[in-house]
Amino acid sequence: STMAFPVALISALAICGIVAGAPSRDLTLALNKVSQEGGSLAKCIDGTAPAYYWRDGVNADAKKAVIFLEGGGWCYPSSRQSAGANCAVRAKSGLGSSTSYAPTIASTGYEGGSGYLSGDPAVTAFADFAVSYVKYCDGGSMTGTRMAPQIRNDTATPLFYRGHYNLQAQLDHMVANHALSSYSEVVLSGCSAGGMACYSKCDWVAKYFEPHGIPVKCMCDAGMFLDVETVTGAGNVMRDRYFDIANNMETKPGLSTACVAAESNWQLCQFSEYSLKYMKTPTFVINSLYNFGEWAMLAPTFPSGSFPPDTGTPPADWAACYPGNGKLTPESFAKCNATQVEIIQGFRIKFMEAAAAALDPASPHGAFLDACPNQHCQTSTGWAMVHVNQTTMAIAAASWYFNGTVEKHVDAPFDAPLNPTCGLAQGMQPICNNCANAGLGSNCIWDEETKSFRGL
Repeated sequence: STMAFPVALISALAICGIVAGAPSRDLTLALNKVSQEGGSLAKCIDGTAPAYYWRDGVNADAKKAVIFLEGGGWCYPSSRQSAGANCAVRAKSGLGSSTSYAPTIASTGYEGGSGYLSGDPAVTAFADFAVSYVKYCDGGSMTGTRMAPQIRNDTATPLFYRGHYNLQAQLDHMVANHALSSYSEVVLSGCSAGGMACYSKCDWVAKYFEPHGIPVKCMCDAGMFLDVETVTGAGNVMRDRYFDIANNMETKPGLSTACVAAESNWQLCQFSEYSLKYMKTPTFVINSLYNFGEWAMLAPTFPSGSFPPDTGTPPADWAACYPGNGKLTPESFAKCNATQVEIIQGFRIKFMEAAAAALDPASPHGAFLDACPNQHCQTSTGWAMVHVNQTTMAIAAASWYFNGTVEKHVDAPFDAPLNPTCGLAQGMQPICNNCANAGLGSNCIWDEETKSFRGL
């Protein structure tokens, strides 16, 4: 069973947000590529083998693992844009092909690398856990089950949408090569598009490990992208985008089975908020109440074609108020008119409604929902810094996971007195918030030489 953890060990650090020295052990993660022999269905978009990076656990937690699903936006089979939202373009990148994966990486980078998965016991209660950083190369948040490749006139190579089978093969490889079936605990996590996969796959992963008697909990970071109408006349672009994935990547078998059975429109289960409604596995929700609201609500009307553009550029009448993904600040908020203020604060209300299952006092879930528009993939950037209700997500998540305490934290609305722990006062701009797909996702890496994050 999960041992109680004395959160005081990390509380002093969490309060001041200072990293207390580098861990002494080697934290390098090594590449593992799955086998495509024996009738394997696993394929990245370009047909190459899916992969993950692995780091062993140590000490008393040597047989406990965090499986962290990489993020990086999505691609849409119907899209013919020039950016990474076009699956043919994505197939030539690390988000669609394993060809260029390095044999080792120093850190999971932006996604937990300096916080949750840092390996530093002064920063995280999960420091000694084994880490599997699951590479994302299917474009559909690891849910696709389409057997036939997509043949298109804008690419000479067939495009594969096999995300669900990829994750199954990645888990099978961990069991075969790292004895994962002998572990005592597994935590499923992920950020952004990987956070969305964390919701979709949480109960499925719990069922995967059930025959081995391994308890599973989930901690999903920045994975809720809301089912909301735009206010610009562009319609519900989120449904256009996600339903395109659902229908053309044939994701129905890769989504939450409980959600698919309950919802009259199964495609809605592509959205995390619908998965969450039916999740039985204890899940800790980490998210900004505002991050990516601009992208969901303010997508500009598209001049031609039927598919919404993959862009983080707001329409002109919003540019001063909400300049872009993650860029709502006290200064820009002061330029919002009354209608815009109501829309922005209305998004927070919609978010809390979407997270209702986690906030339900009777549910086993936990939540840490802050009002920091600049925070995306917070398990790295905000882990020991951002506070809600005088606690950090590092302490709240550890208390929920190890001690079973009720941790359901919701920040006050974004307003002139911004939560001072968001990082804006220190000049922290959205860190790698807009690296992938011309404005989406979290595809960033830690640069050991410059000691900073950079986009790919």
